[in-house]
Amino acid sequence: MSETSTVNNLIEFFKELDTVNGYDAYIPSLDRDVKFKQLTTEQLKSLLKTAIGAPVYNTDFILTFNSIIKENCLDKSIDIDLFTIYDKLFIIFKTKIECISPDFTFYFSDDEIRDYSLNDGSSSISLLNHYNIFKNKNKKIVNKTIQINNITIECALPTLGIENKFEKELHSNNTYDDLTTKDLQDIVGDTFINEISKFIVSITIDENKHDLNTITFTDRVKIVEKIPVNIVNDVIKYIEEYKNITKELLVYVFNTDKEVYFEKEFPLDATLFNI
Repeated sequence: MSETSTVNNLIEFFKELDTVNGYDAYIPSLDRDVKFKQLTTEQLKSLLKTAIGAPVYNTDFILTFNSIIKENCLDKSIDIDLFTIYDKLFIIFKTKIECISPDFTFYFSDDEIRDYSLNDGSSSISLLNHYNIFKNKNKKIVNKTIQINNITIECALPTLGIENKFEKELHSNNTYDDLTTKDLQDIVGDTFINEISKFIVSITIDENKHDLNTITFTDRVKIVEKIPVNIVNDVIKYIEEYKNITKELLVYVFNTDKEVYFEKEFPLDATLFNI
């Protein structure tokens, strides 16, 4: 057998193995499991590369992982762009568990070791158990309608399609070298408005409904900036509800000998997939 034939045969073998050796991830928006191919070494490399020189925003990781979701979903009848960011959390954790390791190691800072009288500088926990406990609670996040006078705002979780559009339009071409205090202030302010913009899907005034998903994010942000604060407050409450629910998945609670606890967040970036 020639060298070329050997290479082609091995590549075809591992492509076929993808469909046989997949894993299930629960998708809340569909209320069922969906099968995904195993993460390939090439895909892992592309994820890990996003950690190099990562800018203020996590755009490279977001776009790379969203692309992997689309590549690896074995149910081609599903429109991946309609998956929500809540669905994505389940996929991220299950990919880590099934393709890398069912455990995760947290590393503690010197301050944490001192303040909580920790014996070790790190601790390995069962990510699988942590994930299953949250999954079994079967928490749902539904859309929210805000009605004030003649204005109706429809809020929903951003989809991967919206997330991709947002990152490509507003973040992908930005550089953040030598940030000044003014730059950081602008980033904080922009992040506040941008987050709200992602969660508002439509605005109805009287009988006229406007679908914000059909316009650019630049225009979307301009519109959101003009919304009255009393309406924005209700949108923020919806976002906070989402964050409070997902905090149970994204945060691990450590008990200590001092009868207190402290929390560590799982990194939603390339470092989660370190081997």
